[in-house]
Amino acid sequence: MAYLRGFEHDVFISYAHENNDPPLAGEKGWIDEFAEQLNIFLRNYIGRPEGLSIWKDDALPGNADFQQTIDKALQSTAVLVVVYSPGYVNSPFCKKEWEGFVEGHAQLKVGDAWRLFKVQHSPLRSDQQDPLLAYRLPGYAFFEGRPFNKGFDPFRPTERKDPDQRYWDKLRTLATDLGDLLIAMNGGPTVEPSSGKTVYLAQVTPDLTLQRDAVASFLTQRGVRVLPNELPSVATDLETAIRASLQASDVSVHLASDTPGDLVTGDSRTLRQVQYDLAQEQAQRIPRIVWIRGDLEKDNLPGNLSFLKSLELERDAPMVLRSGVLDDLQDRITLTLFPAAPATAIPAANAEPGPTVYVACDSADQHYAAELQQCLFNSNLEVFVSLRTESLRQYKSQLNACKGLLLVYGSTTAEWVRERALIAAGMADRRKKKPLLVMSIYDAPPKNKADLNLQFHSIPILPCRDCETTQDCTRLRDFIGRLRQ
Repeated sequence: MAYLRGFEHDVFISYAHENNDPPLAGEKGWIDEFAEQLNIFLRNYIGRPEGLSIWKDDALPGNADFQQTIDKALQSTAVLVVVYSPGYVNSPFCKKEWEGFVEGHAQLKVGDAWRLFKVQHSPLRSDQQDPLLAYRLPGYAFFEGRPFNKGFDPFRPTERKDPDQRYWDKLRTLATDLGDLLIAMNGGPTVEPSSGKTVYLAQVTPDLTLQRDAVASFLTQRGVRVLPNELPSVATDLETAIRASLQASDVSVHLASDTPGDLVTGDSRTLRQVQYDLAQEQAQRIPRIVWIRGDLEKDNLPGNLSFLKSLELERDAPMVLRSGVLDDLQDRITLTLFPAAPATAIPAANAEPGPTVYVACDSADQHYAAELQQCLFNSNLEVFVSLRTESLRQYKSQLNACKGLLLVYGSTTAEWVRERALIAAGMADRRKKKPLLVMSIYDAPPKNKADLNLQFHSIPILPCRDCETTQDCTRLRDFIGRLRQ
């Protein structure tokens, strides 16, 4: 029995058995731990503890009966998770598994999402080719490359108190993306970019993989499509793929460190330089943002010096950020994609500042909250917005400081909004001396998302899923009017 109707298994994990060898006697193998934790994360995310089926073979004797079992499991599985490693690429059994899945399923995509996921257990050697390169699959790397290609550091399943949470962060991202696909295949809403914006987020050297993943996650949560997933290794195919992705993008973003990277096969330039040069060709159409970590001039490496020279000689200069702080980059991308425009204010009833309004939002809806804040402020109200990482405790504290609450429901989950609406309703009932005057939920785009299933007289929902911009303040007229009564 599976979560998805019509399948025996929801997920098939294809892996090389040497990647599951326990490092010490009595310990779990990497694959066993990964499969167990992925199961837990998926069940929690989907919200259905029963039925979910993750299949993997626990031995590979190589006899015909066992191969029949694998073939049957592949044919009756919804999603294939491939665990990449040098051993996986070299294994004829693993090759047979992913080929069997691809050949056995006529429809390999749901919307824009592939039914194949690539988990990177360890990096491939320079002489190895990615057999699934043609599918341009996003990779979930459970390791971080060291500078100058001097090996890698694997992520490990640490305890909660350990500051190194990279394994769990990566697993959570994978489970979220995989869970969204399973929900869509089960008849739920298909997860698609909601902002209509696309960013070319250049592929990076191994030491910047985590930073690129963090920016990609930040953008995806805001409904922004991120390109490219994977790129060919040969120069001619590479340039064609890069140009196609740039053509579909609104902004190009380039992360650089003091590691220049390897030269592209058939070219005298690094991948970083090739991507930037091609983005420069389209400079008049799309802006470029360059984020630099470290000192690129320190060791006089040719790849770094030529990259810096290309930045300095440009007529259409890019935006260059040298702080090395990802928040600065994320803020710059947001401002470039969603430039602030004069908000249409609703005239205030008098010249005196109005009550204080708290615009509460999840991190995924910060851009909506910023626009709403401007609308309310231009209507002569005092306004403050949620912090990027705001706990429930901080949320409750902020409620005590306001007279009006506007909850933003855009790209966040319905559960996030429901929980805070219930807390606000409870606090409003208890606050007699300093009551919450007005509360509303701003139901922002996208259209295709879960309903809140809330009907509170005290917290009406403002239907705004069809709004092209939250800077149209007319939907807030009733909310502002009630505050001023």
